Amino acid sequence: MRLEAYGYVRRQRSRADRRSQIASITDAGTSAREEARDLERSVLASAAVDTDALRRELQSIVLVLSARAEETRSTTLAPGSQ
Repeated sequence: MRLEAYGYVRRQRSRADRRSQIASITDAGTSAREEARDLERSVLASAAVDTDALRRELQSIVLVLSARAEETRSTTLAPGSQ
């Protein structure tokens, strides 16, 4: 997990279920997120762009691409697919 390697998130075993882990953002992660938001605002300040709408659209695209990638993996890994 790269975010963990950079110190932006921390993983801990769940006390309720030792098989799972809980991820939480660190102070460094919070700072990085704020810096990214500030950078986004400064880059897009001169553009006539609704940043919230842009973010929602990009998230939709990522979800569609993730679903397609998962379908491809499932098809590729399915028994008898080779």
